[in-house]
Amino acid sequence: YNTALGDSAGYNNNGNGNVFIGHKAGALRTNANNTLYIDNDDNTIPLIYGDFSNRRVGIGTYNPLARLHINSSSGEDALRVQVNDNTKFWVQSNGGVSVGAYSAAPVNGLLVKGDVVPSTSKGADLGTSILPWDDIYYDDLHNMGAAAFTDRAVTKELLNHPPKAKPAGAFDEKTEKGLKELDPNSVPPALKDGYDLLTDEMTTYNYKANYEQQVIIEKQEAALAKVKQENKQLKALLLKLEKRIEKLEKK
Repeated sequence: YNTALGDSAGYNNNGNGNVFIGHKAGALRTNANNTLYIDNDDNTIPLIYGDFSNRRVGIGTYNPLARLHINSSSGEDALRVQVNDNTKFWVQSNGGVSVGAYSAAPVNGLLVKGDVVPSTSKGADLGTSILPWDDIYYDDLHNMGAAAFTDRAVTKELLNHPPKAKPAGAFDEKTEKGLKELDPNSVPPALKDGYDLLTDEMTTYNYKANYEQQVIIEKQEAALAKVKQENKQLKALLLKLEKRIEKLEKK
C-alpha cells in the first residue's frame, strides 16, 4: 500500500500506506506507516510531511501536533499571508507576529495595524484579574459604561463603606507608588459592577478621594446644621430681649 514517485523514494521503508514524492524522498525512513514525504533529497525532515492517521500536515517538522504545523529554523520567518501582494499576517523569526502590516513586531510580541475590537459590544476583556497588563500607553481612553465615579452620583452610601486596604499578601496588594490598594469588598455593592475596565489603582484613588470628600461634606453639613440651630436660638433670645426692653420702656 505504498506509493513512491522518484528515484529511490521510500527506498528503505518497510512500512505500509505511505506516499513518497521526489528524488530520495523518505529514503532514510525504515518503518514509517501512513505518512507523506515530499522532498527532493533524503533529508531527515522533508519539505512537507503528512500524517494520514491523524490527518495532519507538517512543514519543517515530521511530528505535526496540529492539522497544520509549521516549524521554522532559527533566523527564518515561519509564515506570511498576503492579500493582493500586501502582507496581512507575518510570523517572524524573532517570535513576533504582525497583523495587517509588513512591519517588524516586538520580539515575541504582537504588532497590529488597524483597530482591535471584540466580536460583540463589551464581549471580551483585555487581560484578566489573574493576568493583568503591566504598562499601558494610550492617547484617548473612553469610558463606555464602567461604574466610575465621574458618571454617577455617590453620596452617603460611601459613608457606610469606608475604604479598606487589601489584606497582607493579597494579589496586587500595593500600587506602583507603594500605597496599599483598596479591597474591592469594601466598596458598596452598587458600585462593584463595571470596575472591569478600571485598574485597581484607579479604583483605589477614585474611591478614596470620593470617600474623603464625602466625609468632609458630611462634617460641613453637620457644622452648618449646628450653626443654623444656634442662630435659631439666638433669634429666640433676641426676640425675648426685645419684648423685655419694650416693657421697660413703657414703665
